[in-house]
Order: sequence, then structure tokens, then C-alpha cells
Amino acid sequence: MQNNATANTSPTVPLGIIKSLTGIRGIMALWVFSLHIKQHSQLHSAFFPDLLPFFSKLFFCGYFGVDVFFMLSGIVMTMVYGAKMKTFNWQQTLYYYRLRWARIVPNHYTMLLVFWVTYKLTEVVFHISANTADKFNLRDLGLNLLLLQSYLPEKITTWNSVSWSISTEFFAYLLFPLVACRILPLPRPILLGLFSVLLLAFIGVFTWVFGGETDFINNVSLLKIGFEFLLGAIATQVWILPVLRKEVSVPSLLAKNLAPLALVGFIAGLFFLPSSVLVVFGLPLLIGLSFQQCWLSKLLSTRFFIFLGEVSFALYLCHHLFITAGGAIGVKVLAKFMALPVAVNVTVVLMLIGSVLASYLLHTFVEKPAYDYVKKMKPKIAP
Repeated sequence: MQNNATANTSPTVPLGIIKSLTGIRGIMALWVFSLHIKQHSQLHSAFFPDLLPFFSKLFFCGYFGVDVFFMLSGIVMTMVYGAKMKTFNWQQTLYYYRLRWARIVPNHYTMLLVFWVTYKLTEVVFHISANTADKFNLRDLGLNLLLLQSYLPEKITTWNSVSWSISTEFFAYLLFPLVACRILPLPRPILLGLFSVLLLAFIGVFTWVFGGETDFINNVSLLKIGFEFLLGAIATQVWILPVLRKEVSVPSLLAKNLAPLALVGFIAGLFFLPSSVLVVFGLPLLIGLSFQQCWLSKLLSTRFFIFLGEVSFALYLCHHLFITAGGAIGVKVLAKFMALPVAVNVTVVLMLIGSVLASYLLHTFVEKPAYDYVKKMKPKIAP
């Protein structure tokens, strides 16, 4: 989920950071935030009146933000590491694993500790039951520390429940060296055929086997991320990289309209397409943004969205704490001084501000220093 697509994908043509792919991460994190607000027993009525069913439906589909994260991971891993790992090398592979570990695990461990402390304080200070004995037991802690919680459906949402996605995503990270050296170097026609087969298989499996739903938080998540990560990786190798390296050209009309049209198609499809088909709109959206020629790409490349994108992983990991524990505390306290509907809306605003501030601190003092430290230990690899 991290977009550090900085050059070196091709030995002769450097690729700069694609700012719009960083910006879209921030939007997806906020989309997931809105979903969890909508699902909260006390906060669900905030800013979601029944008079606006369209917005209510849009916010309720925030789980698509995670699907976009998975596709984007495939894109970014291919851009950053695809060419470097074309030929298998143990030193390069272990270094890649250390970098992936440093990117996600320090944040994850920090939030496990913060969750436990916060829920204990919630029970002791505010007398709000959090069932800490069930939610925070040592066996589940071990699974979370090893990123194995997604392999046991009944344990997948223990401790920090949103971390199920990094458990499944790390599985894709582990397999990527194999993808880079065995699949991505295949001739372009074969990759196009493989992409078509995977796309149709994804739509078919989740339409006919799972009834069109993709909002799974269980062992099916591994299957889902496998499809989405591979589709993102192959799409990068077939379309994004050749365009950025100027090996092929894209008609200006297509480059300027692909991402906006994908966005419009997704919004329109909310009312009549199954989730298994809607997810697919994420690919042309990301591909179009990578061309960096449309108004949407320029908007997402502004400083505000870049900031949100840079802290998006931390925001994703910490927001649920603010919504659950913070939401319960906020409504209980503020309802003493104002009407309940007002207290709910004020609480949501405070939860959003608190989540963004906490994500900035987590990114600045945990995520970035850990990654920079490991990055310095780059192995010397013979050319």
C-alpha cells in the first residue's frame, strides 16, 4: 500500500514518483473511515441522513478502498522491484523482505500496544465495557505479531481488527519475488492473455460462487488479494511501464479521460452492478492516474492529497481505535452538554481530526524512521 515508485524500474529510463497514486491512497483511507463510521452503532447517523441515500450507499461501499489498496500494491511493487528482481537473487530478495517488514510491522506493533492500553483505560476510567478479555488474549496476540490472523477466520478481526488486510497483503509480498522472476518477464501477448483469464476468473468466482460479493473478512481474503495484486502487477508490466518509459504511446483522449470515466462508471454501477464487477473499475482508474494527464490526476497530486497519501497506511491502522473507543467516549461525554444528534456529529469530526493527527505522528516517528533505517542496510549485489 506504499507508493514509493521512484525510478530504477528501467536501467535506462528513470521513473519519477507518481504523485496521483500517492494521493489516491489518502482518499481510499478516508473512504474506509467513512465505512466504519456508517457501521458504528452510535455514530452511523452522523452526516448520513436518510434523505441522501446515494451518499449513504457510497459511504457504505468503503470496503472497495481496501480492494484498491491491494491493486495499488501490485502496481507499486512491480514499478519499484519488478526489474530488480527479474533474476532471482537471495540477497536482493531478503533485502526486499526486510523493507516490506519495516514498512508495515513497526506501525502494526505500535497500534497493537496502543489498542490494548486504550481499551483498558476505557474500561477503568469511563466504565465502558470493551470485552478486553475476549478481544485481547495472548494467543490472538501471537497470531497478530506473526501476521497470521487472516489464516484463521475466527481470529481475523482480533486486536486491531483492520490489520487483517496487512496480514493478507504480506502474503502477497512473500510471493512477489516469484511473480517478478517467473510471470512478469513473460512476453507481452502471454501476459495479456493471463490478465484476461485472471480478470474473467475473478468476476466469475466472486459472482457465481460468492453471489457477487467481495466484502469478505475471512480466509477468502487471501484468494481476493491474490487476484487483485496479480492484476495490478500484470497491468503495470503490460500498460503502465511501457507508457512511462515511452516505449508505447497512448492517445491523448484516452490518457485524459480513462481515470475520470472509470470513476463515473463505478459511481453509476453502484446501483445495478455486483461488487465483483465494481471492483474491476479500480484498475482503469489507477492506470489512468498513472498516465498523469487528466484533471483527476492533477487534483490528487496537490499537497493536501499527497499528505493524506503519505500518512494513509498509518491512518488506516489507527482510525478504527478512534471510531470504536473514541466514538463511545465522545458521545457519552458530549451528550451531557448538547443534543445527542449534535454530539454524534461533533464526535465524528473530532474522531477524523484525531485520526489524521495520530496518523501523522505514527508515520513521522515510527513508520518513516524504521523504513529509513532498514533501507540503509542495502546489500552489495554484484552486477
